[in-house]
Amino acid sequence: ALGAMAQGLFASLLIGTILGTAGDLSGAAALTEIGGYAKAVSGAAMAVAIVYALQAPPLVLFSLAAARALGRGCVGGGDVKLVAVTALYLGPAQMVLMLALASALGLAFGLAWTHRARRMRRTNAQAGPRGTRKDAFPWGPALAASCWAALLLGEGGARVLLGVA
Repeated sequence: ALGAMAQGLFASLLIGTILGTAGDLSGAAALTEIGGYAKAVSGAAMAVAIVYALQAPPLVLFSLAAARALGRGCVGGGDVKLVAVTALYLGPAQMVLMLALASALGLAFGLAWTHRARRMRRTNAQAGPRGTRKDAFPWGPALAASCWAALLLGEGGARVLLGVA
């Protein structure tokens, strides 16, 4: 895992520094900007490299990359761990179905949560300003419910629902 972490660090931070420096020295603003982006996702690159070395399924890699690149406030570490462990247990079709259901449930729950937060903000000054931790909502219950549904359907049922059977 240490070798993979070094590869992820090299692929992002070192390459980003090289591109940024080359852009600064040559006056190419595009290289400087690309270098900045590469350096900004060094944590995500290291995490993905480690998980790839552990031979995790591709959906775990994508969810981890998105969570790490978007930042701490987007998806908590518990959500990523839940998806990773679930991916080790479910089949590919079940995993796709679980993520689709979790996204739909999370969207519905998020809309209801936002509506509730707006209503509380209007009636209660202690609800906190918009975009604070008090506006965050847990995605874990949507993941757990969709995992349960995917387990009940089984791999065959998930394939039928996804239209790949």
